[in-house]
Amino acid sequence: MTTQPHPATAWSRWLPWVFGSAILVGVVIVAIHFTETKDLVRLVQTAKPRWIVLATVLQMLTYLAQGEVFRAPVRVTGHRIGAALVYKLSLVKLFMDQALPSAGISSTVFVAKSLQRNGIPRSVVAASMVLNLASYHIAYVVCLLAALAITTATGHSNWIVL
Repeated sequence: MTTQPHPATAWSRWLPWVFGSAILVGVVIVAIHFTETKDLVRLVQTAKPRWIVLATVLQMLTYLAQGEVFRAPVRVTGHRIGAALVYKLSLVKLFMDQALPSAGISSTVFVAKSLQRNGIPRSVVAASMVLNLASYHIAYVVCLLAALAITTATGHSNWIVL
């Protein structure tokens, strides 16, 4: 005798797919509705491929750097985790940070759970998440100071900005 899955169980398996599909459709509709087609065509026509390649490589390196931030406490404590996994986690974190308005909390929880599922102790995962958060804010401060220095040096800042 076979048992049929409970309707709530079957629905709960499909709910994330339905929710994800609805979000995807919404993003596509908004993108089509609000995209400035003429500007996009002009941008593509005037783009220089070498700069696009350079930007793509630099963007990929940011994911690698964030993955290494995840790995640093793991390595220091003698545990091992693959570079490919932390690179993928970095990509997922970026997507979740952009797609879900949760101030990075949901993506941090996802990365932490993934690291724990791969055998990293909870204390090491916590250190990794703290290091990730601290390095994120330090990078913003450094960029802000660099921007202020550049605008001041070129004469584009005033006392209010400073």
